[in-house]
Amino acid sequence: MPMHCKSIITRISPLIFVGMIIAFSIVPVWAIAAEPTENAVKAAYLYNFAQFVDWPPDTWTSSSEPFNVCILGDNPFGRALETIHGKTIKMRKVSVVLIDKPSAVDHCQVLFISQSINRQVEQIIKQVDRRPILTISDMVDFVQAGGMIGLFTDEGRIQFEINNSAAEQAGLTISSHLLRLGNKGGRHD
Repeated sequence: MPMHCKSIITRISPLIFVGMIIAFSIVPVWAIAAEPTENAVKAAYLYNFAQFVDWPPDTWTSSSEPFNVCILGDNPFGRALETIHGKTIKMRKVSVVLIDKPSAVDHCQVLFISQSINRQVEQIIKQVDRRPILTISDMVDFVQAGGMIGLFTDEGRIQFEINNSAAEQAGLTISSHLLRLGNKGGRHD
C-alpha cells in the first residue's frame, strides 16, 4: 500500500472510531425511547383518516376557514393532539376543538366521540346524520350504531372498521385504499 494511503487511513480511522463510539452511544437512547401510547396512535389516525376522505366543496364558506378536528366529551388523547394542531389537511390549517355539547358540532369536519358520552351516541349520530362530518369513536359497536369509523384493538394492534354507507349519506367520499384497509376482516371481539 502506498505511503499516502496509509496516512489517509491513519487520519480517517480515528474519525471513524469516534463516529462509531458516538453512534453506538446514541443507539441505546433510541432503543429505550418510549413507544407511542394507544391514544397517541389514535390521535394520529384522526389526522390520517382525514387525508383519505373528500368533503363536499360547500363544506367551508371561505378559503380561510380551518379544518376542525373536534373532540366531543372527555379528551382521551391528552397532549397527543398537539402534534396535529396547525398541520394541514385539504390545504387548510388543522384546528383541534374540544367541545362538550353535541349542539356545538356545526363547524367540525372530523368528530371524535369520546367514550365518556357513550349514552348519548345514538342522539349524536342522529344530530349529525347526513351532514359532512366524519364521525369516529373507539366505543364498542360505534359503526353498527351509525358512526363512520370505529377504532378497536385486536391482538394488541389498533384496527378500524368503516361504515361507508353512513359516510356516503353525509356526502363524504372515503378513498378505496382506506376502505380496503378498514374492511379487512372487521372486528374480532
